[in-house]
Amino acid sequence: MITGGSVGYYPEPGAVVDLLAAGEGTLRVLRWSQISVVMQSAMSALNPVLSIGSQLTDVLQAHRPGLGQAARQARAADLLAMVGIAADRLGSYPHELSGGMRQRVMIAMALALEPQVVIMDEPTTALDVVTQREILEELMQLRERLGFAVLFITHDLSLLVEIADSIAVMYAGRLVERAAAAALFRAPRHPYSLGLLSSFPALHGPRRRLTGIPGSPPDLRRLPAGCVFHPRCSYAMDRCRTDTPALIRLDVPGGGAAGGEARTAACWLQDGSAPAPAELAVPAPPRSRPPAPPATAAPAPAAPDLARSQP
Repeated sequence: MITGGSVGYYPEPGAVVDLLAAGEGTLRVLRWSQISVVMQSAMSALNPVLSIGSQLTDVLQAHRPGLGQAARQARAADLLAMVGIAADRLGSYPHELSGGMRQRVMIAMALALEPQVVIMDEPTTALDVVTQREILEELMQLRERLGFAVLFITHDLSLLVEIADSIAVMYAGRLVERAAAAALFRAPRHPYSLGLLSSFPALHGPRRRLTGIPGSPPDLRRLPAGCVFHPRCSYAMDRCRTDTPALIRLDVPGGGAAGGEARTAACWLQDGSAPAPAELAVPAPPRSRPPAPPATAAPAPAAPDLARSQP
């Protein structure tokens, strides 16, 4: 339940819509045409008793009533082709498709009205690594070609490093660190980010012991006092157990988030009152954008920003 704060969407320069305060009419206009979503489980998100073609054309009929039936069918076929599925699959039902094909259908549906922002909630969960790679490569090519922005929600930090411009790490519902993808991967500034990066093996270089993060996530109904991560943090100080750290701006060369925003972390180890541990003080690499697969056409203009603030 959202109890405060705001979610600001900027559809064009000088205009802002607070999504939490907007009425149903305003939200209906924005949904799918400006902001769309790819759900975590395609099998659960797709209607099992309707064909793929019916579900794709339903989106078009609801938001573009001026399109005729033939035009909707042609657009649905184009959408499937865009994600690598033959048009003869329009008559198939979700259970007749593989997991990867169902996820591609969800992506096609999300792009049906050419939105500016696509929210992807664990879109590759339960897929094998080969299918996961294929879908992500297709997604990045579509992003470069169509010019939409992606808000990618995942627990797989190693996956984000390859596809994201900037990464925001949350713990117990709170933002604890934000930085450029390469900077966060090479030089984390919050113990939770460091723990996530230490939980998966490196593919290159010397072997190292995987440490993981001790303990379990807290009960969100009874969060611990002070820093919510302190019961699991090996660097916790007395101050961490009583005082809640705010997001601190870190003026680290090359460590800022995409778009020129400052790098931030919510940790008392980064406020300058004492030297930070060596693991949390590694020099950040020069800023660079992670390489993207080659686009098939010139990139479109940048999509509008999606901003979120918390009380």
